[in-house]
Amino acid sequence: MLLFIRDNFRWLAAGFLRTLFSSFGRAFFLGLSGDETREQKGMEIERAV
Repeated sequence: MLLFIRDNFRWLAAGFLRTLFSSFGRAFFLGLSGDETREQKGMEIERAV
């Protein structure tokens, strides 16, 4: 297992970063698009009290 991770570290790191930034991109897009898109998709925002 460690040999696999060592040999494929670049690919594993790239996959991890793509996963990380795709989540950020989706949240950023929904933040920009405003309440209308969230209402169309049936999404709600939980606000901290």
